[in-house]
Amino acid sequence: MIPASTSGAGVVDTTDLGVSFSTGIAYIVTTGIADNDTGAPAANAYVVSFYYK
Repeated sequence: MIPASTSGAGVVDTTDLGVSFSTGIAYIVTTGIADNDTGAPAANAYVVSFYYK
C-alpha cells in the first residue's frame, strides 16, 4: 500500500498474522512506475516492510 498523499501521510497496517509464501519473496524499489524503470532512489528515500510466516 502506498498513500496518494505526499504531505507525509503514511499507511498503518495492523495485520499481525503474516502471509504464507510457498516459493519466495521479492521486491524492488525504483523512481518510476514503468515495469522497465531502473532509476535508483536516493538513500533513505523508502522504507519497506513485509510480513511472512
